[in-house]
Amino acid sequence: EQSEGIGQVNEAVAQMDGVVQQNAALVEEAAAAAGSLQEQAGRLSEAVSVFKLSTAEVIEAGVPRELGSASRVFVAAPLVGAIDAV
Repeated sequence: EQSEGIGQVNEAVAQMDGVVQQNAALVEEAAAAAGSLQEQAGRLSEAVSVFKLSTAEVIEAGVPRELGSASRVFVAAPLVGAIDAV
């Protein structure tokens, strides 16, 4: 009986070790994905930073049905002279 119990404990420990290793791999993947997402967010921020918007020139527009429960969308009006600055 003892030998059988020890065998079951060994099997359970081996299974737990496998799960721990899988979890460690998932954590590593999640950390890499988070780093990549942070890098992409930085690049996106740089890309949109070229747009200069004045809050006085923001226009409220209707929302298409496809967007669902959103009640309104704000669309930026082009700045005067913005094309010349590019």
